[in-house]
This record gives sequence, C-alpha cells and structure tokens, in this order.
Amino acid sequence: MAECCCLSSSDVKRLHPLQLSLRLPRSTTTPLLLFLYRRLTTLTPHSSSPHWLSLRLSALIALAIAITTESGTESGSTAKHTPAQLWDTAHRAFSSYVESDHGGQERLREAAKAIGMLVERIEGIFVTREEASKHWFAGKEWLGLLELWVGLGRRVCLVSNRLDGLLLKFFSAARRCSFYR
Repeated sequence: MAECCCLSSSDVKRLHPLQLSLRLPRSTTTPLLLFLYRRLTTLTPHSSSPHWLSLRLSALIALAIAITTESGTESGSTAKHTPAQLWDTAHRAFSSYVESDHGGQERLREAAKAIGMLVERIEGIFVTREEASKHWFAGKEWLGLLELWVGLGRRVCLVSNRLDGLLLKFFSAARRCSFYR
C-alpha cells in the first residue's frame, strides 16, 4: 500500500473514520456507529474464520464509541447502550472464540491481545471525551471480562512459560477497576 508523502503515520491514524467519530457530534455519529455495529455483527462469519476476531473487535469498538455514560447528552442514547452491555457482549464474543476447537494456544493468545486492544481503545475514548473511567471500568460485566482476560493470560503463560506483557496489562486493567480501589 502506497503512503502519501504528506501524511505521517500519526496523521493517518487520526483520519481513521472511527477515530474521527470521537470528535464529531454524537447525534450525528451514534446512529451510524450502531448501524456499523449491527452490520459487522451480521457479516461476521463463524468463529473458526480467520477474519472473525478482527471483525468482532471492530464491531465492539464501534459500539463503544456509540455508548454515552453521561445523562442528558445530545445523542439521546437509551440505557441499553451502556458500558455494561459492551463488556457483556465482549465477554460472550471472546468466550465463544476461545471455546471453538481450532487454533488451540494461538487462539488464547489472540483473544487476550484482542481484549487488551479493546480496553486500550476504550481508554482512548473516555480520555478524548473527558469522561470519568468509573463509568466504564465498574460492574459485574467488567469483572467478568477481566476474569476471562486474566484466565486467558494464565493459560497462555502456563503453557508457554512466557510473560510477553500480558500480565502487565492485566494488572493495569485491574487497577482501573473500581472493585480493586
């Protein structure tokens, strides 16, 4: 893929449509993001497909951007689009991904990395919007995903005897969780 000589890699990242949507009015972007989420969810092939994880992760990120944690915002989002819903959906998606019998150890590693990527993107969302993290990293749904993430990390590390940064991310996420404060 040829890159434009005028744009740096950070400029290209800032021009990504999902990144741009963070700075546009929510009343404009929320319906489009929810539409993207629904389409990616219906397009997602069986979890044994090599594209399943990246499509599901993109869908979850689109849903996360559409979520509003502040009451009375301009988007008028309903209570069904909450961080708790996102964490529950992510937990079910990543659980089904690792439960399929294709890929073994590599699938565990990919799922753990995908959860880490999702958490990092969500951190970027609430930092950009200047929202409080307490709305995102709280509740039984977040704890459920966190437990899955830690469990995946333990299984990966027990089999491979390597701590390739996964546990550091787990502990970082655990500190953000209101349960551990």
